[in-house]
Amino acid sequence: VHRYKRPVLALIYGIVSHPERAKDLAQDTFVKVFTTLDRYRPERKFAPWILRIAHNTALDYLERKRFDSPNSPYAATPGAIDRAAIQAPNPSDTPTPQPDMRQLAAALDQALRRLRPEYRRCIKLRYVEGLSYDEIADTMSMPVGTVGTYLHRARKELKRILGPLPDVSPSDPAHAPV
Repeated sequence: VHRYKRPVLALIYGIVSHPERAKDLAQDTFVKVFTTLDRYRPERKFAPWILRIAHNTALDYLERKRFDSPNSPYAATPGAIDRAAIQAPNPSDTPTPQPDMRQLAAALDQALRRLRPEYRRCIKLRYVEGLSYDEIADTMSMPVGTVGTYLHRARKELKRILGPLPDVSPSDPAHAPV
């Protein structure tokens, strides 16, 4: 639990976007892992297996929620989907010329929420959890080529949503070239 708590919680939160619900679903995931441990095949990596269970747990929750909520983001009409979308702030609206990393992080978070769920999951598994394309493919039950396509499209969409970002000062040690 200690080793996989953070990646499981991050994956689920990226899907459901609600911290308390993500914690509950993470607990559900670990219960499922414990009760199905006899189905784990040791010749395969453990991380994709547990993350696949977390992924499916979150998707199952969203599927149940879709039918329970009249204000679901999976609305029946395109207009309803547009009304439910989170709008990313325009980078030119920032009052100071120096970028505020908190604002950039908030803009990125909002932009990620606007991506298709499968694109968002691929981005988070790759760039937050550091999984390989093969591990993402195992986790999400899809071909490796589809993972590459989703990541390419997600990056392209993020560039479109975020627009040009302000340059980060090279004097900032956190952003100095390595």
